[in-house]
This record gives sequence, structure tokens and C-alpha cells, in this order.
Amino acid sequence: MIATRKLVPEDVVIFRSIRLEGLARHPENFGAALEEEARLTMSDFAARIENNAVFGAFKRGQLVGVAGLRRSPLLRQNHKAYLWGMYVRPAARGSGAGASLLEDAIEQARGDVSLIQLNVATSNDGARRLYERYGFEQYGIEVDACRIDGRSIDDILMVKRLDEG
Repeated sequence: MIATRKLVPEDVVIFRSIRLEGLARHPENFGAALEEEARLTMSDFAARIENNAVFGAFKRGQLVGVAGLRRSPLLRQNHKAYLWGMYVRPAARGSGAGASLLEDAIEQARGDVSLIQLNVATSNDGARRLYERYGFEQYGIEVDACRIDGRSIDDILMVKRLDEG
């Protein structure tokens, strides 16, 4: 059984651990680089939890997945939120953890913003299918979104409108 909740600053150690794990296991799925994130302090990670809505999925009390939601701070763009850092540990994939995290993020955004945006690597078919099941639609491709060891990674740009039916 998967239980989800918003993380709090006291969760900083487990949040940092799973974040770095995701970056190490699947660097192609994140814009951030492991070597940069590993240098961040616990205070930096706690600030992420405080300044964003960061959700955790737990199985038998262990953190097995995370997803962050950040609302744009810009006046002309604060009708938008951005889903970031979604990662589910391999052993928990297929358990509903990803779906639960996505549901929590959508519920958090509903009523506050008009749309949620995200980027997903073109090679990440499983994540793309999950986002599509929850009503996210592709609106473009970011060519050469990031480079890993000289290899170009393209991202699919997706959006879910919350102010339509």
C-alpha cells in the first residue's frame, strides 16, 4: 500500500537521498546534474521543501518516490505551476506510487493555477504515458534540452490545463 504526503523540512535527509539516487540512476531524465546537486547543503534541500510543494510516496514507511510542484513567482506567469523532480525507485514502479504523487500534485495545483507544465525526456516512455493518462498533452519538443557526456537529450514539453472542464 502506498501512502503519500507533503514532505516537511524534517524529511530533508530522506529527500536528499532519493533525489541524488534518481540523478545517479537516470541522469537523462533530469535537467539537474548529480555533481551539482551533491554539493548542495542540507539547508538547500530543506529550502526546496519549504519553497515548493514536494510530495513523497511511502511504502511500509520507506520513501519510494518524490515529485515537486513549483508555482511561478512572476506576476504575469503565476497562473502556471511546474512539475519537477519526479522519481520513483525501481522496486516501487508499478505500485501506484507515481500515480499517487501525480494526483497529489494536481490536487495541490487545482484552484491555485490554470495549468501545470512539465518536461519529460523523449526516451522516458513510461513517464510520458503516465502523464498522458492524467490529461497532460504534448505541446512541443525542446531540442537539445540538456547534454550528458556530450550526448544531446531532447525533452517533450507537456501541459495539463486545470481551468477546462
